[in-house]
Amino acid sequence: MKANERRYKRVEYKQDVQLCTTGDLKLQAHSENISMGGLEIRCDQVTAHAMMPFDYQFDPESPLMLSLTIYLDDLETPLQVSCCILNTYRLAQDLFCFNLKFVLIEESDQQQLAVFINR
Repeated sequence: MKANERRYKRVEYKQDVQLCTTGDLKLQAHSENISMGGLEIRCDQVTAHAMMPFDYQFDPESPLMLSLTIYLDDLETPLQVSCCILNTYRLAQDLFCFNLKFVLIEESDQQQLAVFINR
């Protein structure tokens, strides 16, 4: 696979998203793009460390899980998805990027997302 080829088409999606950790901690982040497979978000250092503790080591057998509330075009019907953290990196002193993979998304929400991405 070439470096610029992706499994899913990504579209720009610059919105605030609400995150919820497995410990029921509610956090805010800003999304950059979305695909059928996941979402890229950016956040400050405080939010990044709340999502992923300093001592966490990536483990495919036990990924960090988050719940997300995503609003597409219709602000009255948000998508509720569960996702895991694929990777993270620092963009600036107080700016972190997380690539999230959708793990659980209802079929009706998948359809809504597909319409949004392919419009």
